[in-house]
Amino acid sequence: ERFHRLTWRTPIHGMRLKGRHPLKLIAVPDDPFLGDARRGNALLDGRLSFRGESRAIAALNLAKPDFSKAFAEYLHGF
Repeated sequence: ERFHRLTWRTPIHGMRLKGRHPLKLIAVPDDPFLGDARRGNALLDGRLSFRGESRAIAALNLAKPDFSKAFAEYLHGF
């Protein structure tokens, strides 16, 4: 970390970035989290859903929230 900070914006840093790089990915691992198709489709339709509560994204009013605290935490974590 300290060496990185010392070499930032110097000719040494530029030399570290040069060299061969892969032309393409050889393998991509499978995604261990498959997701929820129902919630994904709802998101594509313009709705957020969490624990049975569903709201239209366009109608969300963050200045005057009319949804549960759990939904608010999910929304802010999204």
